[in-house]
Amino acid sequence: MTLDMWTLTSTLFKFGSYIGVSVALGTLLFVFLYRPALKRHKFISLMSLIGAASTASYFLLQVGAFSQSGLLGMFDVDIVKLLYTTGNGDLLIFRALGLVYFAVVWSALNKILLGSHWSVTTLLLMPAIVVVLWSFTTVGHISNLAWYWQGTLILHIFVALAWIGSLQPLYKLVQDVASKQVNQTLEQYSKIGIGIVALLLIAGLSLTYKLIILDNNQDSTEYLIALASKVILVVTMFGLAAYHKFHLAEKLKKGEINKNKVARSIKRENIIGYGVLLITAILTTVVGINH
Repeated sequence: MTLDMWTLTSTLFKFGSYIGVSVALGTLLFVFLYRPALKRHKFISLMSLIGAASTASYFLLQVGAFSQSGLLGMFDVDIVKLLYTTGNGDLLIFRALGLVYFAVVWSALNKILLGSHWSVTTLLLMPAIVVVLWSFTTVGHISNLAWYWQGTLILHIFVALAWIGSLQPLYKLVQDVASKQVNQTLEQYSKIGIGIVALLLIAGLSLTYKLIILDNNQDSTEYLIALASKVILVVTMFGLAAYHKFHLAEKLKKGEINKNKVARSIKRENIIGYGVLLITAILTTVVGINH
């Protein structure tokens, strides 16, 4: 495997890890919105397990890259033990086991989770959410920052990935249920969305200021280009979210359009959200500030 292919594969596995986390966080968000939309428990569990498998695969690729001996180097026991004692090992344990726990609990206790009060559901799922979010602070540039910057990162990841992960069940809800329930859920979702956008902007701008300005990385051209691409996609998502809230949702409420048009627009936003995750994987793997 060439270095380019190795890097590409690492990026794809990191992307798969992000997808698994976004599904878990989006599911938690829908616990508060409309739990019947989460009946596809097999899909949620499968995506969480894919995220865990991608995290483990990414760790093994790091082992192989460190050993510099190709595919067989991925299973070098000494290198595995060495990296396991670093932040890479912490990321593996926290994220992979957190996602596995989420998948197992969601699958085994699905009826209880969907039928209980939201506080019970949240309590059962929260251990997975906490350790998965914490995994993002264990490696890279952010691991050496002060606790308040790490907290800002966790907040940024939580709101961003919960938003992206919630779009798929929102799309299915709009597509499958009656218009009255769609109107109610979209209204609740838009209220939460205002808070998400505000927190995302505050946390995102703060982290950008820290990593680019305070840490004097203005000359990292590749990183700035990739970051600009990510910002463009996020702004596009903001635009679509505003379009849903102030235009499509209002027209749907008045009966001027059918809900399939709203569903298609949400699906487009969901695809763009996955684009944001892919560029984030590229930023942190291929053209990261310290890469």
